[in-house]
Amino acid sequence: MISTSSALCTRADYTSPQTWSYLGTLLGISLPHVLTNSCRNTPIAGGPHAVVFLSHGFTGASTDYTFLAEDLASRGYVVVAIDHTYEATAVTLPDGRLEKSVLGSHFTNDWHSDPGTLGFAVAVRLADLRFVLDKLTGLNSRPDSGFTGSLDLSHIAIAGHSLGGLTVLRALESEPRFKAGVLLDAVVPPHLAVPLKQPVLNVVVGRDQWNEMDCRLWDALVGPRLAVRLPGAEHIGLSDAVWLLKGKVKTGTTSDTMIAATREYIATFLDSSLRGEAQGLVTGGPRPSYPRAVVATQGQSLCGISSK
Repeated sequence: MISTSSALCTRADYTSPQTWSYLGTLLGISLPHVLTNSCRNTPIAGGPHAVVFLSHGFTGASTDYTFLAEDLASRGYVVVAIDHTYEATAVTLPDGRLEKSVLGSHFTNDWHSDPGTLGFAVAVRLADLRFVLDKLTGLNSRPDSGFTGSLDLSHIAIAGHSLGGLTVLRALESEPRFKAGVLLDAVVPPHLAVPLKQPVLNVVVGRDQWNEMDCRLWDALVGPRLAVRLPGAEHIGLSDAVWLLKGKVKTGTTSDTMIAATREYIATFLDSSLRGEAQGLVTGGPRPSYPRAVVATQGQSLCGISSK
């Protein structure tokens, strides 16, 4: 998040040069230099601010959802995008070391995606989340951290894509500090350990009908819930691939419309869940930015069965 005083803005690189170079090596191409819309080392705006965690897809990276992180930061959220080191394809540590995935990578399609490995990866991710949650408490209280008193740690949400979505579900089950969750075309388990009382937004893509997995999850949510289906879009359309590979990722619409719709649904849901604002989303239907969207809200039936 940046303050409103951003006249002197040094735009941040999309990721570290070491990571970017390594990704290019995996892809067999020389990647162009990409800058974000974020400013480096800019003081945080006056707070406190609600916090949103982002958990990337399997062997992804924390920067994979920059289009979403920047939008949420511009709306007053502090966004904590986590690299799940040694699972993420590549992570550059503060001392300059490049740590690569020990589980393969989606870039080379050599990943270890058996159930045992995925279960282990999620368990490690949950430990990562708890570690960062504890660190945020220290940052919020330490006088020299740059975040002193700026974090509203009573209002923390978590969003995740693919395996990051499964991470969200397991985190909501086991970590009470997370007050809301956003699932982005999530891996959904056969069952949840407990019915979830926290508000949950479930965004799915690429199918014309709700499926059995969507329905099973819907009925396991006993708190505020919202489901959004974006027909015609593909899985990676909810990541930065939608603009990094503009025109080559299926969206069911234009890339810009996909980005706008994803941002709008998530931000409005979080405004409602964490801030008590924008209640219109709960009773609203498709947004003007994506008229083909299919929306199910609290109290509606998802799959022709009785709903709460």
